[in-house]
Amino acid sequence: MRVRAAEDRSSGVRTGALAALNRLRDASLAGFFEDRFRRDDSYLAQAEAVRALGNLGVRPALLAEAAAMKSPNGVIARAAQEALKR
Repeated sequence: MRVRAAEDRSSGVRTGALAALNRLRDASLAGFFEDRFRRDDSYLAQAEAVRALGNLGVRPALLAEAAAMKSPNGVIARAAQEALKR
């Protein structure tokens, strides 16, 4: 159910679902989070996927890539910078 919600039409629903999945700290979701980062058109959902990857301690190259991205108010870059500190 949560994974399906992470692909909802509403960016708010997707972002909330990614936050809920992030709280699970399930390493088997790393590929899913990376896919959501790369394919989602919402910078807020992308930032949540980046936070999740940071919490899992995986995909440092992706986090570095995200840290250089431009988004409104630097949301993605800030999420990546915080994730890289973990």
